[in-house]
Amino acid sequence: GALVHRLARDPRLAPSVRFLGPVKDVRSLCWAADLLLMPSLYEGLATAALAACAAGLPAILSHAANVDQIVRPDRDGSETGWETPTDSPGALAGALEEALAAPPERLREMGRRARAHVAARFAPRPDHVVAQTVAIYDELLAGGAAQTGSV
Repeated sequence: GALVHRLARDPRLAPSVRFLGPVKDVRSLCWAADLLLMPSLYEGLATAALAACAAGLPAILSHAANVDQIVRPDRDGSETGWETPTDSPGALAGALEEALAAPPERLREMGRRARAHVAARFAPRPDHVVAQTVAIYDELLAGGAAQTGSV
C-alpha cells in the first residue's frame, strides 16, 4: 500500500496513475483497459486474472499467478497472454515491452482467445463438481480393490 502510493507520486508516473478505491463494476474497468499485468509472487487461483480474461483482456502473469494456466503463452496462434518467471523483473519488463509494442488488433485478438479459453476451461458446468467427486471416489475405490483383490 504505502510503497505503491509513494512510487505513484513519482513525476514520471503521477500523470498516469489513479487510485479508484472500491469499484463495484469491475467489468467496465476491464473493458476500458488494454492489458492486465499481474506479477504476483504468491497466488492461489488468480480470480482477478480470470475476471480480466473473461472480460476479453490479454494478460501478463507471473508463473505464480498462472499455475492454473489462465493464459496460454503459445506462439501457435492460440496465445492469450504472456507468462513470466516469478520474481524476474527482466522477463516482466521484456513481456511488457512486447505487449506495449503489439498492434492493438493483436491485443484484441489475444483478448478474444483469452475469453474463449477461460470460458472453456473455468466456466461452471452442470454437475461438474459432482462428476469430479464421483471420479475421485471411483479412483479411490479402484485403488482399494486392487490392494484387497476384490471389488
